[in-house]
Amino acid sequence: MDIAENHATTPSIRASDADRERTSAVLHSAASQGMLTLAEVDERLATLYNTKFRHELTALTEDLPGEQANSWFARTESTVMDSVRALVAAAFALVLSVAALARRHPRITAAVGFLIVLAFAAVVALGGLELDGHELRGAQEIGEH
Repeated sequence: MDIAENHATTPSIRASDADRERTSAVLHSAASQGMLTLAEVDERLATLYNTKFRHELTALTEDLPGEQANSWFARTESTVMDSVRALVAAAFALVLSVAALARRHPRITAAVGFLIVLAFAAVVALGGLELDGHELRGAQEIGEH
């Protein structure tokens, strides 16, 4: 399947510098294992650093054997979803715990809630929160090493 065919079936997700570096590492590993010649690696690296989308990166490694070449994109996406599910479950458990605490100790619950809102307001006022999705991915990359 060439890049044009793959583009028609894959949503265009922009590739990051980290995505390109991981693909570069896969290509260098393949060369060290004798799967690619130095000329092939140079050719693919030239293409690699001109790519814009993830499916273009996958096309550079799809003929290489093994899990290392193509599966890290799928692992990353599924790991993000697993993390989101775990976060939602933890938030739900926290809400249930706070509700139980509120019934037993309404003043303490109100004071803690006020402090949480105050802390959040201070963070937003002083530095803001800029969450664009890279926070989860960075944590995963650290965990994978």
